[in-house]
Amino acid sequence: MDFLLIGTVVIALLAVTIVIARKLREIESVSLLDFLRRISSGAEFRDIEPAELQEILARQTDMPLLIDLRERDVFEARQIEKAVSLPFDNFMHEVLIEESYDKEQAMILICDHGLKSKVAADILGEDEGFSSVLSLRGGMEAWEKYRQPAPRFACCPSFGS
Repeated sequence: MDFLLIGTVVIALLAVTIVIARKLREIESVSLLDFLRRISSGAEFRDIEPAELQEILARQTDMPLLIDLRERDVFEARQIEKAVSLPFDNFMHEVLIEESYDKEQAMILICDHGLKSKVAADILGEDEGFSSVLSLRGGMEAWEKYRQPAPRFACCPSFGS
């Protein structure tokens, strides 16, 4: 009886593997070189500046999904309010393989320096037909610089304000 259960599980896993393999063959891989060619050819950029994101967060209406593509431990150390953690590989799998997201859903993608999120936004916008995907320009590094208050100097209180 255990052999029947094991056999059924093996067959189910093989079927899932075949479906995933077929889906992966349909996806066109985008290399870094191809991405750089797109940049130099004037391909549309899907970026949002930290100040624009701050305005969206302040409005609190029509909020896009804020998806942080960094690894979970990095996300837990510092994140943007209302962002959800979904590491890059997991996110791309959910979008491309599982087709878990509506192509009209507004999303802002976040990473460390803005490169992974830019690549993901480019792939989703140009290759997959997503209409409202943006990348936080400069990533968390730019966000933290934007959010830091201007330095105050003890010798000259008015300097830096």
